[in-house]
Amino acid sequence: MKRKLTTRLRITLQSVLCVFLALLLANPAAAVLSEATLDFYNINGIYYYNPSGAGNSFGCYSGDIVIAGTTPEEKVWSGLTSFMTPEQAAGTMGNMAHEGNYFNPVQHEVSQMNALWNTGFNIINDSSKAYGIGLIQWSFGRRTNLLQYIEKSAPHLIQYFTQPEIYSKGYSVNGKVLLSMVGDAVYDQLILIELEFLRDELQNNSSYRKLFEQQTVIEAADYFLERIEKPADPEASRAVRRADAEKYYNQLNGIALTPSAGTGCSSSGTLQELTLKYAWPTYHQASFVEMMPDYATAVQQQKASGKYAGGINYPGVDCGGFVTILMQNSGFEPNYNSGKGGTTAQEAWVKSHGWILLNASEDTYIETNILQPGDVAFVTGHTFVYVGNIPGFDSNIASASLDERAPMAGRESLTYDKDRGEVVRWYRKGNGVE
Repeated sequence: MKRKLTTRLRITLQSVLCVFLALLLANPAAAVLSEATLDFYNINGIYYYNPSGAGNSFGCYSGDIVIAGTTPEEKVWSGLTSFMTPEQAAGTMGNMAHEGNYFNPVQHEVSQMNALWNTGFNIINDSSKAYGIGLIQWSFGRRTNLLQYIEKSAPHLIQYFTQPEIYSKGYSVNGKVLLSMVGDAVYDQLILIELEFLRDELQNNSSYRKLFEQQTVIEAADYFLERIEKPADPEASRAVRRADAEKYYNQLNGIALTPSAGTGCSSSGTLQELTLKYAWPTYHQASFVEMMPDYATAVQQQKASGKYAGGINYPGVDCGGFVTILMQNSGFEPNYNSGKGGTTAQEAWVKSHGWILLNASEDTYIETNILQPGDVAFVTGHTFVYVGNIPGFDSNIASASLDERAPMAGRESLTYDKDRGEVVRWYRKGNGVE
């Protein structure tokens, strides 16, 4: 329902729009929006629009630790047991549960944050304060070493440490909540880079290194508490840390964990690599049904294995077929569209398998700066995929259309399909299981 704007609000919005127009005019190449389009944005309260999407906001850090499992506990366990015994891993986790708010790798020490956050304190470079952060609440120089290591090795992850009002919120965002917020790909990268740092820290410090000599869960939990964590009053939390350590040992030791589908680095990277092999790098007007050679081969293999390829007169020349084959063959989501359905069924599939709607609602325009490679778009009868900035590829999206366009660099709007009169609905892979 439309409402009249108050004078003050109208002036504010006009001011914002003037700034927006000024930015466009300052960059003539970007000044492509018509008066009608600008009026539409004004009427509908849209004062931020990035027509190309961020693309480069997504980063990738693969490291040398393999993360497995679906829960925070399983992911941390898999990483720790890659370089220590199960007993030592359990003892470490018993401490982490209470230091890092049950495995939130970007948890801030709330008392320190309340005292220092608005004073200009620099958590990355100022080692003078006992400001804890991360899985084990690294502080002083250990904190700055950790954050500088992340800033150098995986700079795209630093944003999650510098926005505690979103990713900590006091102690209300534990590991499980954070995982649901950022998805497997980001969470797994945060976990593995901190575990790599922890491993190197343990191995390079003669005192810390003795953790690797501990034989039992209790010994490991106590050693970590007394020699690595070093709280002012170890006895205050010793019993609960021991109990949690034994709980994780009994829960996780010996179980087989499937490598996380969301580690994302290899999957997203492969998705982009495969896009260059499967999709023409420039846009072609319909009718253009010639497929890239690698994609034609993939379609044949897809059909031979009884999987979904789409198309009627031209198998594989199909929006849903292309997205399905790209998702499955890149490993980004091997089970994508396992029901072998068209676009309506595919949207139902992502909804029922834990994918997250990125729009605030199905009728709300997406903020395009949040899109990442592997995000999938739907409107009635059509789907396409966000692939990000790929050198040599003329779009941030790849798409095809039924018997009309083979996979190619797409020109679809990221926000609104004017032919269908629909907002484009965007989904991101979450934590669902097949």
